[in-house]
Amino acid sequence: MNQRSAMAEDKWVARREGTGAKSKFDAMMDEIGDSDDEAQAKPAPIVKKRVAKKSSSSDSDADSDDDSQARVRHAADAKESVVARRFGSPTPSVAIGMDLNALRVFVMRAPPKGAPALQCYVERDKSGTNLLRPVYRLFLEDGKQFLLGAQKRVKNTTSNYLLSMDRSPTDRRSRLIVGKLRSNWSGSQYTVFNHGMKPGATAIESGVRSILGVLDFQYDKMGPGKMAITVPTVNDAGVPIVIRDRADDKKTGQLVNAEFYKDGNHILLHNKRPKYDEKARGHVLNFNGRVTMSSVKNFQLQCDGDGDDDVTLQFGRVSCQPPGPNDQCSCHKNTFTLDFKHPLSATQAFAICLAAMDGKLADSKSFETLSDLAKRTL
Repeated sequence: MNQRSAMAEDKWVARREGTGAKSKFDAMMDEIGDSDDEAQAKPAPIVKKRVAKKSSSSDSDADSDDDSQARVRHAADAKESVVARRFGSPTPSVAIGMDLNALRVFVMRAPPKGAPALQCYVERDKSGTNLLRPVYRLFLEDGKQFLLGAQKRVKNTTSNYLLSMDRSPTDRRSRLIVGKLRSNWSGSQYTVFNHGMKPGATAIESGVRSILGVLDFQYDKMGPGKMAITVPTVNDAGVPIVIRDRADDKKTGQLVNAEFYKDGNHILLHNKRPKYDEKARGHVLNFNGRVTMSSVKNFQLQCDGDGDDDVTLQFGRVSCQPPGPNDQCSCHKNTFTLDFKHPLSATQAFAICLAAMDGKLADSKSFETLSDLAKRTL
C-alpha cells in the first residue's frame, strides 16, 4: 500500500471512529432492532479497499457535491406547522458516514411506524455521457447524505435500473447493489427486486431475489395517470417479508407469484387523485410547500384505507423562483423532492419515483388508441 492509500485509510478509519456520541441512526437501529440476515452481513474487504481507493483519488467526490447544486430547502416558514401536522417534524440527518453495512440496513428498512417522514431529494445528472441515460441520486435533505444511485442499463429490451450505494452504478456484479427495477414491454408494470439472483440462476433458494414491490401504471384521459403500488408487509423492525421471485409469464409479462398477492402478505397504495382548481385551471395537489412547480411528474401516494390527508410518499419538481411563466430556475432544473414514511423503505420509494419518471408507452394517448383498436379486432 503506498503512502497516499495509507493516509486515505487512516482518514477513513478516523472518520468512522472519531465520534463518541451516539448517532441518530444508531438510536433508530436500537429502537427497531437489528436481527435480519442482511443487516448482519459485513462489507467484504474488497469493498473497503474500493472505498478507500475512491477516497484517496478525489477529496471532494465522496464527501461533497458541486456548490452549484444547492441543497433543497422548499418548505416556507408559514407552512411548517401544516407540514408537521401531515408528516410530522422533519427527521434529522442520520450519521451513516462511510459505514456501508449501516447504509444498507438504512435503505432497505422502512422507518418506524408513526415516525415523521424522511425528507429527501433526487438529483438527475445529465452531464457528459449521461445525457441519454441520466444518473439519478437520492440524498437526505438535511445534511446532503448520499443514499442511493441508479442508472438505466443498456442493451435491454425493457427498462432496467440498478439501485446501488455507489454514486455511479454501472457494475451489475458490484457488492454495493441493493436492488433492481425492471418493466414489461409497455411500461404498464414495473417490478422491484432486492439484490438477489433471478430464478434458475442459482440452486440456492436463499440466493433467489425477493420481490420488494409491483408498480402498475394506467393512462387516464381525464387527468394524471393512475398508479397502483403493491409492496410486501413489514415486521416491527421495518423489514419486509421475504417472497421469492418466480418465472414470468412470457406472453403477458405479468407477475405470476400468487403468494405475493395473498391477504396479509402485501400493502396496497394508490396515487392521490388531484382536484381540479378553477383558479389554477388545472388539476392540483397540496404539497404544503415541498413541491413548488407544476409538473405531470408530481404525485402523492397513500395507503388504501388511509384518510384523505394522510400521505405516504410525495414527489415533484421544485424551483426557487415564484410561480409564473418562468418559474423553473436553472439551479433546480434537475432536482426533485421526495418525502416518504412507513411502510416504504428508501429503496422502494426511490424505485417508485424512477418508474414514474421513466418514459413509458402506457402513459401515452397512443397506448390507449392501440388498446382500443386491439379490442375491436377481437
